[in-house]
Amino acid sequence: MSRFIRWALDRWTRLEIRDYSSLLRLAENYVVSEMSVQADDWLAGRTLVELSLAQEGVLVLGIERPDGRFLGAPRGTTRLREGDLLLLYGHGDSFEDLDERPAGPVGNRRHVEAVGRHRDREGSKWDVDDTSEAEED
Repeated sequence: MSRFIRWALDRWTRLEIRDYSSLLRLAENYVVSEMSVQADDWLAGRTLVELSLAQEGVLVLGIERPDGRFLGAPRGTTRLREGDLLLLYGHGDSFEDLDERPAGPVGNRRHVEAVGRHRDREGSKWDVDDTSEAEED
């Protein structure tokens, strides 16, 4: 995996970075993962906006198309296709469910459940009172 990330960063960026784990803040079970889109997947044929993966805490960093093209930082209008290889960033627990999620109503329900799990997991991190820092200035 890290070889693919290094290759993608070298090819499409001019970043002079050696510590990719620090760059991506890989801690607290956050990981970068690859996932292949199959024809019967919940992901297949839908745009990134329709999928709302960020609500689950999953970010699509890039997409490698079957013809070898790489779409870095894809936009919300990008439609996922069968055979796409996704480069994802998020909580490690999120990927197994997403990879096994079937198309249709069952997949939609599992998305809603995943959004709830993400909110539960991340909720306490955002309940920090930032006013103390502002008062010190």
